[in-house]
Amino acid sequence: MEAIDIYTPDPALIPRASDASKRLFWTLNGPLESSIQVSPSPYYEPEAVMEAYCRPATDDGPASWHPVSEENLFTMAHQTVKVRIENFAGYEQLWSDLNWEDSGAKWAALARDDPDFDPYDHDPDLGIPICPINVDDHILTVTTTEDYLTIHEYVSAVHPWLMSIREIIVEALWYTNGRGTSWTSESKLVVARGAGSIHVGGEKDWRRSHRKPYVPFIGPMQPRPPVEERMMAMARERIRVLEEAKARERETQGADTEAPGLE
Repeated sequence: MEAIDIYTPDPALIPRASDASKRLFWTLNGPLESSIQVSPSPYYEPEAVMEAYCRPATDDGPASWHPVSEENLFTMAHQTVKVRIENFAGYEQLWSDLNWEDSGAKWAALARDDPDFDPYDHDPDLGIPICPINVDDHILTVTTTEDYLTIHEYVSAVHPWLMSIREIIVEALWYTNGRGTSWTSESKLVVARGAGSIHVGGEKDWRRSHRKPYVPFIGPMQPRPPVEERMMAMARERIRVLEEAKARERETQGADTEAPGLE
């Protein structure tokens, strides 16, 4: 049997968000100039004071972007990234599960008759409920001609794209973040994770994904005596306890012997 080669990407080549990009508190409720604030660290800190990403013009100079805008988006130099929205993948699966009873049997029959049948490209007259979001229709490629993709190159391309499909994102959130949650066009949306693979949620989702990693406290190591020494110490302690018990027994017997008898 011929072996099948399975491609496994080198972990070092997988784009990973830089600490600088994790400092963004990125909302989807308005234009880019008013949608991003910059945290002093990559982790959520309740008392932290954020700075504006877009710095307005002053008497000292024109409007400018925060210095973090020039930082590398990733931990390594990547010139291109395909941007996907994680919420849509979950939405597609949940939508299909909820509508399977109405659509599954029809899909199966049509797929048998036509191997090229695609439920995303069907005739509406067939009456098959189709998930309104096709994940592959919502992918954005961001490229730079410089050595690496900067944070500003990324957000300036991705923000208007996200805003253009904001209503679809809100609908996906209704499915993926719990049915019954009040997600409306007025809801405050926050990019909880945003470098390449985007996850949108509320402010709580951002805080949760930016929590500091738990580091257990490990005190100074105490030198342990050799095994033989520990065993000898345990034996000595055992002998001491037995000798004390015998001494107490002798004292009790002596007291009983010396006690005067009754006349």
